[in-house]
Amino acid sequence: MGEEKDKFAVAKIETKRPTENIDKAEYVEQAFKYEEETTKYIGLTNFLRLKLWEIKKAGSELRVDVDFPRILEQKKSVEQLSSEEKAQILFLSNLAKESLFDTSRYERFDETYARIDITKEAGFRKLLDRLNYIANDLLLGYTVRTFEEYKEGYGKYQAELSRVESELKNSEGGSELSYGLLKYRQKLEEEYKKYGSFSGFWLWKEYSGKKDIADEEVKEIFCKESIYVLLNKLLFIRIGEDKNLLPKNISNGGIEVLRERTIHEDIVYKQVLEWAFTEAHHLYPHFYETGILDWFRTGDGELNQQLNKVLWILNQFDFTHVDRDILGNLYEKYLPSGERKRLGEFYTPVEVIRYILTAVGYTYSYEIETKDLLDPACGSGGFLVEATRRLTSRFLMKFGKANKDELRDPKNWRRLMR
Repeated sequence: MGEEKDKFAVAKIETKRPTENIDKAEYVEQAFKYEEETTKYIGLTNFLRLKLWEIKKAGSELRVDVDFPRILEQKKSVEQLSSEEKAQILFLSNLAKESLFDTSRYERFDETYARIDITKEAGFRKLLDRLNYIANDLLLGYTVRTFEEYKEGYGKYQAELSRVESELKNSEGGSELSYGLLKYRQKLEEEYKKYGSFSGFWLWKEYSGKKDIADEEVKEIFCKESIYVLLNKLLFIRIGEDKNLLPKNISNGGIEVLRERTIHEDIVYKQVLEWAFTEAHHLYPHFYETGILDWFRTGDGELNQQLNKVLWILNQFDFTHVDRDILGNLYEKYLPSGERKRLGEFYTPVEVIRYILTAVGYTYSYEIETKDLLDPACGSGGFLVEATRRLTSRFLMKFGKANKDELRDPKNWRRLMR
């Protein structure tokens, strides 16, 4: 009996015949009658269409409304689905039983830290698989849904701000009225502070040559570019922390120490990320300046949950001896060529990189330590990774293997050259 009492339903689904219209208010009302204290999701389906609500403290929110026959009739591939359809399918795919019933595993950083060596082929393939999951499952669904919220919030803020500015202009010097309007403007800025970062979306459209394309058509591209920028920043920090170039903030040591010291019950992973970015800013200032693709980092509860999972996944890998172009390999393996073209991502295969560097004389048999190397369209750094390998080989040949340990640290290169 004790075991029976401990069982609870996280999701409850009301089913109807395929001929029934599940938009009927009476059916929705019937579905919600099954809601209990432990219920997280209420569903309603006629086996052709599915509606799913998420139960929150503030009320229920419709998260999924998918018409499967319509998608099949249009013979849409995954790439052809609309942004909303993709976000809803991803939301469903993330509702795996293990995620619903064992969310506590994402708190156990101490048991997972750096177990997988990515210098081994199997470990590197596992890393690419997990990065693909982060980018195209965890974060894509979140950013696509959040895009509409931010766009609407920023639009409301601009409309209200414009109205206040107009009233200030026409206040004819009335000090009391002007003071009231100024206070209201300050209140607006605080209320809509979360959405201020979204102003960069239209700058992005301008810079990327998409100014005349409808927002809906470029929404997914904008979200994916935002995700890849975040992944770049996270990977740089994880590598820096494992190589002891940065203090441990998002690695096991940092998160566990923070958990011991925090006065709050839950860790705010968004804040952990900001601390880590501040540290990395000292090492690489330009890269860690907040830019137009960092817009969604002002999110709240759901973002914290997603970042918790992202950091937990990255903590499973050992980046101490990484010597590969991680994101370049990720693009090549998981992004179809059409998708890469749409995103403006053009990955140069390693064989071509090696051929070009050799053709321009950048090999260890020449004095490349005195040369400058420029990759104006750097992307994920494929050329720079291979060039660094050749520069290391050049130093090993020039100074001998006795200095191999010293040569592992680029800080020693300038001293050894003298």
